Amino acid sequence: MRGSLICLMSSFLMFEAHALELCGELKQGELVVVHDNGKTELLALGRDAPSTYKYKGITFNVKKTKWDVQSIKGVAQNKVTPSKKDEVEIAREQKDVGSAIKANPNKEHDWQEGFMLPVDGRVSGHFGNQRIFNGVPKNPHTGTDIAAVEGTEVKASAGGVVTLAGGNYFYSGNMVIID
Repeated sequence: MRGSLICLMSSFLMFEAHALELCGELKQGELVVVHDNGKTELLALGRDAPSTYKYKGITFNVKKTKWDVQSIKGVAQNKVTPSKKDEVEIAREQKDVGSAIKANPNKEHDWQEGFMLPVDGRVSGHFGNQRIFNGVPKNPHTGTDIAAVEGTEVKASAGGVVTLAGGNYFYSGNMVIID
């Protein structure tokens, strides 16, 4: 939710009164807070979310985002076309991340307290942007990278439970996932 916070309210009658408030920008790649009759949820609009999104019978228009695409030459070839050994490491990374996301031991809604930047630094990678390495398009970025000096203290961006820490992964390096 970059910039200003936008809240839309909608009330309608079906079989009962229903009040819905959406806080955030209805745009590809954004995170929207949904207040629905006393219940609060997060709604993540994906990088390629369609131009209309249906939530509990209400259709909303979703703005398209112009994603940054960078063409980078001179990347180590094993990062462009991984070897069989590298593919084993990539599979380990995918398995660990998948398990960490599914673990979900924290049933609390710590995210309702809001988020903060985990470290001060230059943003070196934005969610949704894509890189082309040595002419080969790679998957769009699924996080935000903040550059900092090695050894800099990094704080959790919100309360939660750590479900993965470490790894020295092929693509992600060292990683922490907080549910």
